[in-house]
Amino acid sequence: NIISYNYFQVGDVIKFEDYIGKVVSIDIKTTKIRDIYTDSLVTISNRNIANVEVLSDKMFIRIPAPYGESLDRMDKVFTKIVKETLKLEKVKDCKFLGLREFKGSNIDYMISVICNPEHRPSVLRQVHGIVKNIFDHENIAIPFNQLDVTITNNK
Repeated sequence: NIISYNYFQVGDVIKFEDYIGKVVSIDIKTTKIRDIYTDSLVTISNRNIANVEVLSDKMFIRIPAPYGESLDRMDKVFTKIVKETLKLEKVKDCKFLGLREFKGSNIDYMISVICNPEHRPSVLRQVHGIVKNIFDHENIAIPFNQLDVTITNNK
C-alpha cells in the first residue's frame, strides 16, 4: 500500500511519533528511517502508516522578544534576521510573518524558513545564532521566564 498509493518513498523525511527521519528503505513489513537529530536507525511497522506524516520544506520558527520593543523596531530587526538567514547555504527562502502571540513574559514573532527537512536541525541552530547575534548587536534582551519566591517565617 505504501508504494502503490505513494504515501512516501525512499528519500522523503517523515515524522512518526517522536521520530523525524529520512526514509532509507521500505519493504513489505517495515520502513526504516535515519533520525535527523540522532542519526539512529528507526524501524517502523508498516501497519502504522496512518500515524506517519511526510514533512514539507517549510519550517516555522517562533522567536521571543521583550514587550518593551516597538513593532516598528522589531520589523527592522527581523528584516536583518531574514537577510542573514537567506545567506545560509541550505536555506531556499525565508520570510518574516510578523507577531505570532502575546505570552506571559514576551511576544512571539514568527519567521518561515524553507529548507530540506533533513537539514532542519542545523538550519535551526544557525538561525538561533543569527537571532542571538542581531539581538545582542541591537541591545535587545532575549526574555526568559522569571519566578519570584517569597519565604516567610510564621513562628
